[in-house]
Amino acid sequence: MIDWKKRAPRALPFVSADAARGILPLERMATSTVADHGPGPASAPLAPTGAGGTAWGSREIRTMRVLATVHAPAQARQRVDAALVEWGYDARRRADVVLVVSELVSDAVRYPLAGHIDVRLDWHRGAVELTVTDACPAPPLCTEQRSGGGMLARVVLDECSARWSWSVSPLGRTVSASFAC
Repeated sequence: MIDWKKRAPRALPFVSADAARGILPLERMATSTVADHGPGPASAPLAPTGAGGTAWGSREIRTMRVLATVHAPAQARQRVDAALVEWGYDARRRADVVLVVSELVSDAVRYPLAGHIDVRLDWHRGAVELTVTDACPAPPLCTEQRSGGGMLARVVLDECSARWSWSVSPLGRTVSASFAC
């Protein structure tokens, strides 16, 4: 049980209209150049074709936090799609990542005490690692073997991602999905 009286009040900074609705920006957390140990695939471009493309051999991480509301899946889809466009992903690969983030965030919203959902995109050498974390202590629906909402999420993960995994800790659960270039 939390003793609310012992917690110090926080000063609230200026809040934008998006932040007031629970949309925190998909921030550029880190951009660094990583030494390329050997040539990439013969067909791989030196940089994605999107605006402000990211160089081959570099790594970029984006994170976003959304409130666990009915609007969270749409907000996550929009922000993830915008990042993938910036990185130069083609429409088919973007659609796969956006569908998976929508399923994972939709699952996280079902937990009534979730509060917020963290989404992380890690781009490296054209491949994307998507991670969705929430406060739910139960395994995600995609781990269920029976028909229903969980089965759809599992099929989406199996068909759209190269591999996926999940874990549960005392702080919540995390589902990760990898997408090949």
